Amino acid sequence: MPTERDLARILKRKIADILPSSMVVLEGEPLLHHIFVDNRLGYVPAKPGDPKRGQGAFQTDLCIFETIEGDIKIPRVVIELKVRLTTHDVLTYSAKARKHKQIYPYLRYGLVICGDKYIHKKVFLHNEAVDFCIAAESVRHVTDILMKVVPKELKTSRCLEDIEFDRRQAQLFRTEIILEPRPAAKDRMAKARAARGTGSKAAPTTASLRAMSTEELLALRANTPRPLLKFHRAIREALRAGGYKISEHR
Repeated sequence: MPTERDLARILKRKIADILPSSMVVLEGEPLLHHIFVDNRLGYVPAKPGDPKRGQGAFQTDLCIFETIEGDIKIPRVVIELKVRLTTHDVLTYSAKARKHKQIYPYLRYGLVICGDKYIHKKVFLHNEAVDFCIAAESVRHVTDILMKVVPKELKTSRCLEDIEFDRRQAQLFRTEIILEPRPAAKDRMAKARAARGTGSKAAPTTASLRAMSTEELLALRANTPRPLLKFHRAIREALRAGGYKISEHR
């Protein structure tokens, strides 16, 4: 299992390959979490475009910036990285995301977890401001998912920027929750669907079932997917017709 630093370097290279020339992904860059006016009406920090850790800024694991007007770097997407995840991590990253997005209203904030098979319920219970989360056991799988997500998050960031600065108007706004099953779950679902489809097409008739021996019926019953309830009932009736005693619970 790679460390979080190793993961950052791997993902940084992969992300860089899909970014346009106007964008760059940087590791360990700080972003402001607050800015205010002091008692002399000066900005604190004095240079919002050059945030420093410990001076009103939090460090991020990976951040995608877009360069505009020569040397202005606009943060678009933050990606925080964890190898395993605790409830404390969820609370911390949600709080960080909220703080950063109060300063950069067009910022998208994500969490990538390498080493967990799936997104734990604690993320759904305690997260309030993280926009997307990816969980997978391997670096390869994490990378595959992230490469699909990053372009979508960049598009969303630009959309939020247009709204914030009155460049776009809308008649509908809605938030959609997208849950992608992990590969093993996808395989099980596909097999279940295939079994249901095959079973419904090739299901024997009542007459053919009653013509089978008890051993054949028991074997057929054992190999029939549980979702095919009507088929199971037909098999039970055929077994009873042959004098076989069967529990109602199977």
